[in-house]
Amino acid sequence: MVSVIGFVILPLTVLALFGYTFEGNIVTHGYSWLFFLQAILLIGLIYGINSERKREVGKKYSFDNIDFYNFITLLIGAYLSFVFNNYLKMGPVVASALVGVLSALMVPKFAVPAYCGSFVGMASCILFTTHVYLAFAAIVAGMVFVLSKNVFNGFGGKLGTIALTGCIIASFFADKKVIDISPIPAWDTGKYLLLYSVIAAVISYVLNIRLKYGAVTGSGVVGLLAGLIMPQIFSEIGGSAAVMMICASFVGMSSQARLPNELYVALAAVLSTFLFIYSSPYFCGTGGKLGTIAFISCIIIKGFLDILEKYKNNQ
Repeated sequence: MVSVIGFVILPLTVLALFGYTFEGNIVTHGYSWLFFLQAILLIGLIYGINSERKREVGKKYSFDNIDFYNFITLLIGAYLSFVFNNYLKMGPVVASALVGVLSALMVPKFAVPAYCGSFVGMASCILFTTHVYLAFAAIVAGMVFVLSKNVFNGFGGKLGTIALTGCIIASFFADKKVIDISPIPAWDTGKYLLLYSVIAAVISYVLNIRLKYGAVTGSGVVGLLAGLIMPQIFSEIGGSAAVMMICASFVGMSSQARLPNELYVALAAVLSTFLFIYSSPYFCGTGGKLGTIAFISCIIIKGFLDILEKYKNNQ
């Protein structure tokens, strides 16, 4: 029962973000090419989620001491990132990436929950005006982290989806609006975001898999460099580019079992850019949205890979 609960929570968050994006594009663009593209992507997403259900749900689940320490570490990561982000004015990208890099260097055993917590801390202080709601979001995320420890492992963006789940629930109790209908970025900016996205995802994946630095270090280094350098180089789009790059770096956190090589990582990065642009009006100010975008993209790619494999096996 516990494993089923852990499995259900993450797809609900994924489908909420994808669903709002899908509906918003229908309202804005009607039944255009965008509708049919998203409909195709939805097939891959549903198939990928269902494939995970067949693989993982039903496996024996048990709590142990490490779950408690992971929970506490996640809370610490959330508070550190929130302070770096909102009080030390580092911004969400540098704040989260810094927590990731420091945790990978200092407490590598707990780098994953610390980095997950850092995504909660990326939330705006406008959303969480008191530490009570931040703590609530982190506690919910910590519970989801423990409950979902046996499912969707190896998918880049899982940690962000856990964080977004906590932020959405906390924002509901805080009576804060997380859907802000704002303009969608134009593709004259989007084409540059696409390029930086692919570069960031591939570099993160190479650091993670090829050079064996691990997922947290791979993403954290890319995110930190992007957050520090891009706004200095590009005054107009540097901030957006940094956000896009850390989002894509979460794709690069995937295992080879999920995304076998850099080609599929690049494809997932392309999808991440698409979702990043068209989901911009939704879940604004929350932590974990960027990871959820990456998570959706990775599941879609893996879903279509599973469909292709099934087709080949049936030949």
